[in-house]
Amino acid sequence: MDKPQEMKDYSEFVAEKHADFGELNVEMVDIEKELEIFKMEPLDADVKSNFHDLKIDIETNFSNWALMNEFETAFGSYLNQEWLLCKSLLHEFQERIGVWAEANLKTEDGQAPTVMQSRLRTKIEEYKERIPSLKWCRGDNFTTDHWLDLFRLLLIPKGTSVDHLTLGMLLNAGDHIVANLDKIKEINDRAYAEISIRESLRDIEIWSGSTEFTIVESKDTLENSIFLIKDWRESLSELGDQQRLVATLKESGSSQVGFQTVSFFWIFFAHFHMNLNTFEILFKSFGDQIETWDSKLSTCDAVLNNFCEVQRRWLYLEPVFCRGVFPSEKARFSSIDSGEFSILEAHWLKLKQHYFETSSKI
Repeated sequence: MDKPQEMKDYSEFVAEKHADFGELNVEMVDIEKELEIFKMEPLDADVKSNFHDLKIDIETNFSNWALMNEFETAFGSYLNQEWLLCKSLLHEFQERIGVWAEANLKTEDGQAPTVMQSRLRTKIEEYKERIPSLKWCRGDNFTTDHWLDLFRLLLIPKGTSVDHLTLGMLLNAGDHIVANLDKIKEINDRAYAEISIRESLRDIEIWSGSTEFTIVESKDTLENSIFLIKDWRESLSELGDQQRLVATLKESGSSQVGFQTVSFFWIFFAHFHMNLNTFEILFKSFGDQIETWDSKLSTCDAVLNNFCEVQRRWLYLEPVFCRGVFPSEKARFSSIDSGEFSILEAHWLKLKQHYFETSSKI
């Protein structure tokens, strides 16, 4: 069971020798009959005794390995199946293996179990003990790095990919799972935290690519068409929410703050009982993304606030100067207004669609 191919080869060898001995036994019976017919001296008692002992030995081995073959036939499909496909069948496997053991490994009162029965019973008991710990190896949120960390702890042979990991391999590594259970739990906690952080960053990216300004068309004093952004408060509020999320990730992930801030990362740290080194590694893996989004959102916030102030002042001053309230300043205002208007017109389509793109140079 630990070396399936070797056991399969040996089982086939025993079956082959059992078949050969069956033919030899037929020949032996024929010889004895012929000796009796021709009234010749029977076979030597020692020869018959040795032949009988050999027969018992071969029958016993064949019976043992037949039981092993039956076990392999019943559960080989589970043990050799990919772990990613088999992990949802653990309850079924555990139930069926218990029923099989009860039907095939039970002995009559006073009858000693065979070697193979004892071995299979021991192996099945090991499986039953190890199955509960396999829940920490499900890897639902694992990335390639998490699987590699797990493989190193379990001493899974190098070169084994997740697609080739089987239930049998994990059950055989049960002792290593128990011995490294705290570290395996830590890998699970880190994977869960990472996917939560990754989802938060993905939400920010989706928001940045789908959020649009609310645009209205209007007229200036000279009846020229202009486009204005409305609902600034809502737009800036949404931007502020994203900034606070990124700031929380950034501040609580920094070792300089000593994890004194109760925040998104700190909740993960406390909930999953991560050690400090693991937590710092977790932050570093997302540090560049967090810094990038912090820079983008800060720049966007500054640009939008300035643009909001420019639009607000323009709406107030344009009718004042254009109607000649301050004639001496009208020419200056018109010059500035014309320049700013051409800039806005040139970049209008970009401003109309999104705050910024993920690759924005804002």
